[in-house]
Order: sequence, then C-alpha cells, then structure tokens
Amino acid sequence: MKNKERLVKKLLPYAIWDYTGLQNWLNEQAQAGYALTTWPKKWFFMGIVHFLKDPQAVHYRYALDPIREKIGEIELQDRTASYQEAGWHYVTKIGKLYAVYRCDDPSASDLYSDPQSLAWAMKKQMRWAWIALCLCVLWIALLFRSEWSTLFHWPSELLMELILKAEILIPLYGIMFTLALAVLLQEIGFCRGIRRLRLYLNQGHWPPAGPRRYPAFCHSLLAWLLLGICVLFLVYLGISGKQHTIVLSDPEAWSFPHIMLTEILPDGANLLPYTPQEMLHSDTFNHSFLAPEQYDVAQGGMASLDDGTKLDSRLYQEYVHATSPTLAQMVYRGRVAAHCHALE
Repeated sequence: MKNKERLVKKLLPYAIWDYTGLQNWLNEQAQAGYALTTWPKKWFFMGIVHFLKDPQAVHYRYALDPIREKIGEIELQDRTASYQEAGWHYVTKIGKLYAVYRCDDPSASDLYSDPQSLAWAMKKQMRWAWIALCLCVLWIALLFRSEWSTLFHWPSELLMELILKAEILIPLYGIMFTLALAVLLQEIGFCRGIRRLRLYLNQGHWPPAGPRRYPAFCHSLLAWLLLGICVLFLVYLGISGKQHTIVLSDPEAWSFPHIMLTEILPDGANLLPYTPQEMLHSDTFNHSFLAPEQYDVAQGGMASLDDGTKLDSRLYQEYVHATSPTLAQMVYRGRVAAHCHALE
C-alpha cells in the first residue's frame, strides 16, 4: 500500500520518437525526485508514464539506447551487461524504439559520446518507420477495399448508397475515415520525426527537443473518443430501429404512385399470382433523412391469354422520394449504374 501511494503517473509531453525530448524529460523528473519504474506497453496507455517518488532519484541520469524492432532478450541482456560495466543499469523499454538505462555515477560516460555513433545506432529506426508507414497505408487500403473499387469504377452507385442509407453509412464512414486519417497522420509524423533526428545526427549535431504537445495522450484520447462514439452509434441504431427494413404486407400498403400488373396485361387475360416465395422478393420500405421514402415492390404471376398462351409475367417497381431534386438525380444515376454493374 505504501508503494502504491508513492507511485505517480505523469503525462508524456513529447512524441515517442523524440530522443532528446524523452531523455531530457526523464532527467527533469529525476531532478524533481521521481524515478522511472515502467513504461506503458499498451497503445491506449502510451501517454501515461509511471514514476516512483524516491529521494535518491536526484542523483540519477537517464540515457536512451536505440534498439531494433525485433531485438531478442539475449541481445538485450548482452547490451545490458556491457552497459552495466560502465555504470548504466537497464530500467525498461519504450515501445520498440528505445531501451532506457539509468546511472547514479556522475563520472560515468554517456552511452553515446558523439552524434555520428548515435546516427549509426538509429539506422534501423528509419527502416522501421518506413515499414510502419507502408503497413499503415496497406491497412487503410484493406479497410476500404470494397469502397475503393466502387469509388473509382462506379462512383454514382456509392453516392446513391450514401443517400439511401444516410443514417448508417455517413456516420460509419465518418468514424472510419477519422480513425484511418488519425493513424496515418501519426505514422507520417513518426516517420518525419525519425528522419529529422537522423538529419541532425548525420550533420554532427545533437537534435533539439521537439515541442511539448502531449501527442501520445492526445492520440489515445482520440481513439477512446472514436470508440465511444462508435458504441453510442451502434446503441442508437439498435434502439431507434433505423437499420431495419419494413416489410410490406400487400399492395394496399404501397403509398406511392404505382401501377398493377393486371393493368398492363391484355384484356381478358387471367392471372394466377405468384407468392413472395415464388418471386424470391419481398415488398419493402426503407427511409433515411436524405431519402425519406424508399419503396421496392414486385408483382408476378402466370397469365393465361384467350388463345391458350401462358406468360410468365413479372413487374418490379422502385420508388425513391429524396429531399431535393439534386439528390433524386443522384439516386437515379446510381440506380442505373447499379443495374449496369450487376449486368457486368
């Protein structure tokens, strides 16, 4: 209980790639009497670092050692043993970027005495940054893989779907797009940050610390916010029933301008109507705030003519009432594109 009371959680003010900012911040906390204990491993807690209130912390110095993205425990132990001989003790790892070492000997030399040696050690960090960015782009491509095809080949069909299912698709795409954009911008910032560090180091200069903007905490907060919005949105759909299609019982429920199959058959023709199961079709009604009336109905039957000819007669009708003529035109063009797409 005593240790728990002394445990202090602090928000990380620098970007996770900021070598100088992280190292200076850890040393500032040491001068304030806080000793680093653990670094959060989960992405949604990356902005919160754990310290222990310790009077001896004012004698500590911290140093970061760039590590490979797939460094093994044996290699890490070998490094730790080598650094321990110089007075540096392993504390924890910062993601897959840095290992944190601590020293209480003021005469101990730094882990890296010149920028060129640190630039060489961070060579693989740049490679990992590019790989992470490429994987992020690939993830976004897979996330919207069906939409990309429709967007580039049948854009009017996608616009039609957004109008007809506005309550569901617009918020859903908005959440997905915001999430994808946030992750992409984070990876771009990470890649640019590592590149900036190496440019300074390769020129023989120690890189300055970046601005204190608490980016890790802000990204985690955004992720939790998007998750909460998504959950509330799903609950709203479940309560409101807007995701359900209303099945119509008979033509008497068709509250839109329509014609009957019997009206277009020749005079004197006898019609034996098909059941919905035989038609493989159910009369439905949908709605959205952009298109409040959406009917999709069908009629069918076996028509017998006076000369004994029998005809398989089917009549499909679609009716959409949009909130503006422009939206109605978009729906019409999208419906034509959808039929062409189905034929292909």
